[in-house]
Amino acid sequence: MASRKTQKPPRNDALNVMTKMFGSAPGWEKGVADATAAAEIAEEVHALRERHGLTQLGLATLIGSSQSAVARMED
Repeated sequence: MASRKTQKPPRNDALNVMTKMFGSAPGWEKGVADATAAAEIAEEVHALRERHGLTQLGLATLIGSSQSAVARMED
């Protein structure tokens, strides 16, 4: 019996695929930059909250907001 080589499918990350599809659309670069900035801020809020031992509810109480608003910020 002959052995078959299994080929792995090409690996593309989502941003590369989306850029190929929509990269020429007006506002694409700004949209990607805005989304990247929002994700970095969300990660930083989450990291700082955890570093200070706060729950989402605890942070919300400190800033006069709701737990669900903090969850949305981190999402």
